[in-house]
Amino acid sequence: MKRFWLLLCLPALLALVVSCGEEDPEEVADLEWEYVPDDSQQLPDNDSYEQEAWDEDTAEEETGDDAAVVPDNTPVCGNMFVEAEERCDFAPSDCQKINPGLTGIANCKQNCLGWAMNECTKNTDVWGVATLDFYTEYVLDDSRMGDPVYREQGLQRYDAFYGLYGDNVPFPPVAATDTWSAASTVPAGGGNYTTFVRQHSFVGTSELYPYLELEFPPGVIAQAEYSVNSTDTIFFNKKMVRFRLVGTSGGAPCVVAMGFWGTVHVNQAWQSSPIEGGRLALVASTIEFYPPRLLPNLALEEGDPLPDDLLEIMKYPECP
Repeated sequence: MKRFWLLLCLPALLALVVSCGEEDPEEVADLEWEYVPDDSQQLPDNDSYEQEAWDEDTAEEETGDDAAVVPDNTPVCGNMFVEAEERCDFAPSDCQKINPGLTGIANCKQNCLGWAMNECTKNTDVWGVATLDFYTEYVLDDSRMGDPVYREQGLQRYDAFYGLYGDNVPFPPVAATDTWSAASTVPAGGGNYTTFVRQHSFVGTSELYPYLELEFPPGVIAQAEYSVNSTDTIFFNKKMVRFRLVGTSGGAPCVVAMGFWGTVHVNQAWQSSPIEGGRLALVASTIEFYPPRLLPNLALEEGDPLPDDLLEIMKYPECP
């Protein structure tokens, strides 16, 4: 009897053992797997990882492996963009855009601080034409201009004046290795000061002549338009300026030419004292000038002396 029940229960026992060794697919699907790596395997979260990768790619694309990192405010001559302290950048210009009295093509100088005017020609019979574009944030005391440390505060190392004179002679001279412009004041009596804007060119330490000079009437400069005038002494305390092309003779300054016509626009004018400091911004599209004896209003005959009032305005003697 016992053998009968043993034989009857054995198949059921075997079925139970087999069923315990199998996994229910539905139960496996419900399991939650969680993997926590150790410190050496930790990855950044997706947002920071993607941002880091983008920054590296962008930096490589913008600067290149070998490119130098240049501050944003540093002008780069030759990049085709005219930036702070530059007057041009690689691309040539129509001379007429620089000065309406000129024609031809002007090339940008290699230092981007001015135009080479040697390919320009005058398109009128005017003896000389000039353009002015000047800005400074420090007007100098002229009596201290001999101090190079002090002078450096107000020097603008670019071409403020462009133009041609005589037989299409350019200024600044093409041969110049350094050109700078500055505004400075000199005493004019009665507690007033006269402001000058000058441009000088050099080869090494040797100055090239002629240099250019603009003289304002004594007193405070107004934000206004000033007429270029080389003949009127009575009204010089009004809105008039003098323009001179200054040469040298025997080591002393002399006048090559005087401004005859034009308008100087004073866009900014402010001085912290009558002597120095402040800000000055000037623009003139065309200044016409002639040798003293060729000024159109004089009609001098050969050998005639220059009028006394003109000699007073010239400030320096006539160049031989």
